[in-house]
Amino acid sequence: MSGGFGGEVPKEEDDKLELNVNMTEVDKLIKKYKRINKFRKSAFYEVNRLDGKQTYVEKLINDYGIDEDAIN
Repeated sequence: MSGGFGGEVPKEEDDKLELNVNMTEVDKLIKKYKRINKFRKSAFYEVNRLDGKQTYVEKLINDYGIDEDAIN
């Protein structure tokens, strides 16, 4: 595993990694993600997209871009 810009991390230090994640915030993100995907599958989204209106999904893509690694 790489250590960012510093090179390799010794195996002993790699096993001691601990993460503290706020699960309520993760649940909020999952709920928002599901809501966006549900909107993308709707006919209303297709009508707006074909009509040339910029939708919420397109605004997010313009702001943050597309992660090329996630597509593969």
